[in-house]
Amino acid sequence: GAPAAEPVLVAVLGGPAPALARVVLQAVSVRGSPALAEAVAGALRAHDDWGVRALAARALAGVESPEALDALVAAVSGDTHAVVRDAAALALAPLVSSSTSAVSALCLAQASDEEPAVRARAGAALGDLVCPR
Repeated sequence: GAPAAEPVLVAVLGGPAPALARVVLQAVSVRGSPALAEAVAGALRAHDDWGVRALAARALAGVESPEALDALVAAVSGDTHAVVRDAAALALAPLVSSSTSAVSALCLAQASDEEPAVRARAGAALGDLVCPR
């Protein structure tokens, strides 16, 4: 079952094969699995491949764990690749009603990200919330 596969999936996410990590990130749900959510958050924070980081951000959408939130906030605020920042902004959208750090990161991205698409995604993620000027 899935719990037995969890250590293998965690190892793949921390490993050197981006193509395999992408497959895992597209196939698994991290909900209900703190160890897997932590591994996905680790991939978002540190994987060399921006495609893996973007998929990791998408996989963490709506996951309410401190590790997931911290990784998403860090990604939307400072990942080097716009696709990753965009994915992190989208993933933070479900958390704006419960997380001031998500709102702060999205407000900052909306105001100052160099990429117009990321600024727009952050604004959409905030919905009706108005950021302080």
